[in-house]
Amino acid sequence: MQFLYLTDLHMRDPANSWVDNERANFFASCLRELAQTYADAEFCVVTGDLTDQAEPMAYSWLYEQFKELPFPTIPLLGNHDDREAFWREFGVHGNNQANFVQSFRRSDNACFIFLDTIKPGSDAGTLCDARLFWLEKILQENRDVPVFLFMHHPPCEIGDVIMDPIKLDNPAELGRLLSNARNVRHIFVGHVHRNITTSWEEIPLTSIPGQSLNTTSTHVDFGLTAGIVEFERDSIQVSQVSFSHRASLKTFL
Repeated sequence: MQFLYLTDLHMRDPANSWVDNERANFFASCLRELAQTYADAEFCVVTGDLTDQAEPMAYSWLYEQFKELPFPTIPLLGNHDDREAFWREFGVHGNNQANFVQSFRRSDNACFIFLDTIKPGSDAGTLCDARLFWLEKILQENRDVPVFLFMHHPPCEIGDVIMDPIKLDNPAELGRLLSNARNVRHIFVGHVHRNITTSWEEIPLTSIPGQSLNTTSTHVDFGLTAGIVEFERDSIQVSQVSFSHRASLKTFL
């Protein structure tokens, strides 16, 4: 089984500026290449910060891009997102569990759980009692297969003075559920904008950089890293594909 893993797109309304329009064009081209190369992927998950400022048109633009892909796409929310704005553009469909943007997928040999960790008014994340109750129920119902967990905020510190204070704010409660379940094979997170491979509660944890934007006096550089995850019952391999694009400021001035 193969699935794609994206994170931290931080999209803005393409009509805002030439930079936002160029970044949208760049991301659309990345999606087209991923769709062509990995057309047989089981699904694509985006672990939060879909947008930078929760603009309705940014969500609308992403919705149009995702619906053209040959595989299902599961968008999660991060601290730059807004649930109500997301639902207005994407609809609730199967992504409204316990009134949060979370869901799960079950295959013959695995269960994939997608969590909503946003905490309105804070850059940190949380899992309230309702979300934890829902997660515990899904874990209990899927004890017979390996489980993969997806969330925006990491539950552990990464050694960064800026990001560590805004991680998940109640990791102990999550750790208790996962320790009791004993079948969570891997955790995929966003938020930190860098490559990280570590373990938490004896569970492997992965983060990738997501989309980047760097501006100099003459150029704007766009980048995107996509995770390609190959899963068999007894093994998992996470590889990466990187895209880059350099645009000249002179083109737009």
